[in-house]
Amino acid sequence: MKFGLKEEQLQSIVEVIREVEKIEKASIFGSRARGDYEKTSDIDIAIYAPEISSLELNLLRDKLEQLDIIYKIDVVDFFNISKQGLIDNIKEEGKVIYEKADYKLQIKDYSDQVSEN
Repeated sequence: MKFGLKEEQLQSIVEVIREVEKIEKASIFGSRARGDYEKTSDIDIAIYAPEISSLELNLLRDKLEQLDIIYKIDVVDFFNISKQGLIDNIKEEGKVIYEKADYKLQIKDYSDQVSEN
């Protein structure tokens, strides 16, 4: 059981996330990522989707809410977080559960361009 979730529960979360084309990456953070969660702890998920609209984000939240999972699922858009402490927590403790195949290549290409300049 990863993050205190059954494999099929985690898989169903990833499937819903994968359906949203604009999501490049998703990470679980908070107590479930650290491993100090309790039976009733929620599932904190950060999505990396620079182009996602508020409507699309709310639709994602609705779909996740409809899953057969007893835990509350909180989703945050990483690129719209205003609290630096939360950003730092996600960067430090976040565990990637989904990453679009070409996202890694885009980041690598960007890093290469930056280092060349």
